[in-house]
Formats: sequence, C-alpha cells, structure tokens
Amino acid sequence: MSASNKIGCALVAALLVSAGSVSAQTFNMKIGNATRADVQYEWQTQMQKRVQERSKGRIKVGIYGSSQLGSINRMIEGVQLGTIESWVGPGEFLARVAAGFQVPGAPGIFKDAAHAGRAVTDPKFREAFLAVGESKGVKGISVFIYGPSLILFSDPVKSLAGFKSKKVRVFGAPIQVEPFKALGGAPLPMNLAEVLPALQRHVIDGSLSSITVFTTFRYWDVAKNLVDTGYQMTVSVGIVSKRWFDSLPHDLQQVVLSVGKELEPEMTAWGIDAANKAKKAWTDHGGKIIQLPAAEHAQMMKTVQAVGEKVMQAQPAAVQLYNLLKDAARRTR
Repeated sequence: MSASNKIGCALVAALLVSAGSVSAQTFNMKIGNATRADVQYEWQTQMQKRVQERSKGRIKVGIYGSSQLGSINRMIEGVQLGTIESWVGPGEFLARVAAGFQVPGAPGIFKDAAHAGRAVTDPKFREAFLAVGESKGVKGISVFIYGPSLILFSDPVKSLAGFKSKKVRVFGAPIQVEPFKALGGAPLPMNLAEVLPALQRHVIDGSLSSITVFTTFRYWDVAKNLVDTGYQMTVSVGIVSKRWFDSLPHDLQQVVLSVGKELEPEMTAWGIDAANKAKKAWTDHGGKIIQLPAAEHAQMMKTVQAVGEKVMQAQPAAVQLYNLLKDAARRTR
C-alpha cells in the first residue's frame, strides 16, 4: 500500500472513531422549576421520561422542583450561561431576557384556558415566540397553559375599592405590574419561594398566581380569600440553554424539540384539569372564591385591557409578537 493510501485510510479510521465517540457521548439535562406537584412538574417528569427513552439514554435528564437549583432569576441566568440546561415557568419571569416572553400574559386576550392553549400554539405565533430569546442564550421548546390567574388576599376583598393600596406579589414583568397598579394596588415583584413567608409576616397583603399554586403550597393556612379576576392567563414556557442545545448532535436536538412540542396540548389539558380540582380542594379547606359584582368586573376588564394594550404598544421588542397573538386568538376562538 502506498504512503498516500495509508494516510487516507488513517484519516478515514480517525473520522469513524470520532463519529462513533460523538454518537456514544452522553449529555446531562437538568430541568429547574420553582413549583411542585403541578403541570410544570408534570412537564419536567414527561420530558425526563420521553427524552431519555427517545435518545436511548444519551441524554440524562434530572428534574429539580421547588427551587432546588436556586431562585427563579438565578435559574434563568444559569440557563443563559449554560450551567443549567433547562427551566420551566411563567413567561413573565423571562421578560428581563426578552420583552416578548411576557406577551401571553396580556389581559383580556383569551376567553378561557382552552382557547389560550390553541392560540399560543398557533404555528405563526409559536415559532416567533419560542425564538424570541435565542440571541440572549435562551431557546424555547414548549409553551402551554398553567391556568387563569387569581388574586389571593389575606382579608376579604369583595369590590374593586378593596384593591386600593394592597401590596400584592406579582411576577415582575410590566404586563403584570401595570394592570394591577391601574386597579389601585401596589404590585411587588417577588420570587415564589419568598411569597408564603411574606404573607405569614404580613409583608404583603396577597399574591397574584394560579389556584394550583395556592393549593399545592397550602396557602389556605395563611390566607383564604381568592378573587377570581380572570383577566390574565398564566402561560408556562419550557426553555433550554442555547449553548447546551447547540452542543447536541442534530438527532438529539430533534428529540428535545419534538418532545417539547408533543407535550404542549397534553400539558394544557393537564393544567385545566388540575385547576378544576384545585377549586374543590381550596373550598374543602375553608378557602373562599370571590366573584366581583358584574358591573365592577366589566369595569376591571376595561381598565386592564387598556393598560395591557398601552404596555405592549410601548415595547417595540414585544408589539409584533403581541399582534401575532391577537391574530392567533381571533383565528382560534
């Protein structure tokens, strides 16, 4: 065999060994989350099961609920840096990464949770929405409905006047802060792990979230009054580190993307069912669900929708997505 042939054979052998080592390489995928025993934890569980199965063990998935990997903001920073591979939670917490992530929280777009699920997974909106954070190191892989937002108060609030000056925890994005301000309240951005102690010490008067959060963490032990505002929808987003995703072979990238998309309708249905069950659990433990008088509810909706529109129109980085979502909501109604 000539020297050139020997060199060629050696190169081919080296390439085959290299290709084999890449295909045999395993990758870790830690998924962080602030909650437990809810639809976000179910998403983590199903991602673990299906990604490990379909990757034939080449992706090892670990699930970490209840802020085991740190506060929400620290987990998101970890995903950006590549020290945490994945996180799932409400899009509003990602607004500091990219303003467009808060768009599904705009008030008054959806008639109910099922409608919200159809709208956010409309292909035109979904593709643009999940890509909005890629330049900041965050790649969206899944979007689904957690449930309608309600406001928990320590003391009974039976009218809009009762919102005045109330210090209420919100997720922190302008789309949650400004509508509650317009209703006379004092919104305070806060991580989930801080909320229950803050209620116990009377640092805050209440919290805006979905009912499954309140039942999972047994908030009825410190506050029992839920006002069913219904003006916002909590929409969860599953993200992965762009740095980590780009390190995966193409076939494993497709596994992650396909499972993320596959889970969306299942998780929305799971979340709706969980919210319905949570209402019974809340009242069974002495909690109250308060409806505002019809005229006041209509006034509230008019106020928050106008503020939501103003917030979105003031953010060039978000307004195009907002218009896409409104179009999707009209088509899927």
